[in-house]
Amino acid sequence: MQNYESHLIDNDAGDIKVFIKSKTQEFIFDTGLGYIVLPKLFKQLTILYKDESKEFSIDGFDSMFFYVFKKYGDQIVISKNRDKYSFNIFGFCKAFQKAFQIHINKLKKEGKEIGLSDEEEDFENFGNPFRLETLIAFDEFSKVIKNQNV
Repeated sequence: MQNYESHLIDNDAGDIKVFIKSKTQEFIFDTGLGYIVLPKLFKQLTILYKDESKEFSIDGFDSMFFYVFKKYGDQIVISKNRDKYSFNIFGFCKAFQKAFQIHINKLKKEGKEIGLSDEEEDFENFGNPFRLETLIAFDEFSKVIKNQNV
C-alpha cells in the first residue's frame, strides 16, 4: 500500500478542496455545497471500498467538476472531467480520511461549530459542510477504513 500526502481547505461559503498527492500525480477534489456533496461522497466511497459497488459519480456543484470513481481490484480510478487519476484504494481512502480528520480537529481547536443538525443550523452556520449528516457519514467511512487492510 502506498502512502499519499493529503490536506483539506475550506472557506466560509462551504466550499471544500481535498488534495491527495502521490509521487506522480495530484488529485484535487473540489466542491461547492460541501454539506450536500460530502455525506454522499463518504457513503459512496464506503460502498466502493467494501466492494458493494464498482462505480459511482458525483457532481462538484459550484466547482463545475463532475467526478466518476471506479474500482478495479485494489485500484481506484477517478475521472475528473477529462482528467484521470489512479491510486491504491486503501491509500487513497486513508489519505482522504486523514485530511478530513485533521481539518475537523483544527476546527474544534478554533472553537468553530461543527456537527449541527438541520434544526440547530442558524444563518451564521448556513452551508457549513461539517454538519451532523457529514460527520455521521465520515464516522462510518472512518470505521471501515480503520478496520480493514488491503
